[in-house]
Amino acid sequence: MADGRLATRTRERHAVVHELLSQGRTISYISRALPLDRKTVRRFARAADVHDLLPTTRTGRSLLDEYAPYLGERIAGGCVDAVVLTREITERGATAAASRPSADSSSRCAPPTPPRPRGRPRPASGESPGG
Repeated sequence: MADGRLATRTRERHAVVHELLSQGRTISYISRALPLDRKTVRRFARAADVHDLLPTTRTGRSLLDEYAPYLGERIAGGCVDAVVLTREITERGATAAASRPSADSSSRCAPPTPPRPRGRPRPASGESPGG
């Protein structure tokens, strides 16, 4: 069971929402009193058990587990290009990675484009705005 601050706060809010509901309070009243969004209060109200609101810990194997040592070596060696790494583990038999990044590994990221100016361009000094 989760024991962090978020889990503690979730348990407390769930208890308060259900206490106020048992007193006949409305979702709108509770959202103003706590203050929480009405949709959040509704989610807490619909959850009969607080465990329905808490995230579960994912256990099990990742599709990349068997490639983790190789990927770790490559990253430590300076290769951080996801496309290159994806291609390499695909060549080593990873099947899920084949549908991921497909850009040409020889291309590099282009520099970000400068932001476009907003509104009308200002007239150059000495020019009249009307033409």
